[in-house]
Amino acid sequence: MGAIDAWISGQLPRPVPGSPRGTESVGGVIARFAEAWACAYWTLYSSDDPVQRHRAWDHLAEISEGYDDLVCQILRGSIILPKSWPGIGWPGLATATQQPPDIRDHG
Repeated sequence: MGAIDAWISGQLPRPVPGSPRGTESVGGVIARFAEAWACAYWTLYSSDDPVQRHRAWDHLAEISEGYDDLVCQILRGSIILPKSWPGIGWPGLATATQQPPDIRDHG
């Protein structure tokens, strides 16, 4: 998400003064769209419940329409997007490429 938001921030028109603030960055919206697509696709092959399949695909359609609306707002400059936030690096939480910190190291 952060890479998408960093790139797109330099590509967008400036918002019109007085525009309302959005609550989610473009990267966040794309991540939610990808998650909804994965869930909807999963229902095709893994769910026998037609109601669940319908709800998953309906949800994806709603997010898609919302994304289209957001793009229009961005291009008109009628929304102020939030900056991407990388999250909190909690002590003791290691990523796949990091070693956990040695708790005996106080320096």
